[in-house]
Amino acid sequence: DELIWAIQNSWYALSVYNKQKLVGFGRIISDGVHHALIVDIIVHPGYQDKGIGGEILQNLINRCKREK
Repeated sequence: DELIWAIQNSWYALSVYNKQKLVGFGRIISDGVHHALIVDIIVHPGYQDKGIGGEILQNLINRCKREK
């Protein structure tokens, strides 16, 4: 399935759960040398406006900074 392939071929992916329910997701693609691109930040509608998207974004940015 295309979604599984996309996630498996991401440079970094982050999932956020509330108990066992997936409520947020973000991922980065990269050439591993010069460029990294945040391509997805998704938060379940019932969990929006709680800062989850911002936390995902900050985590993805921090990951890029650590790996530069």
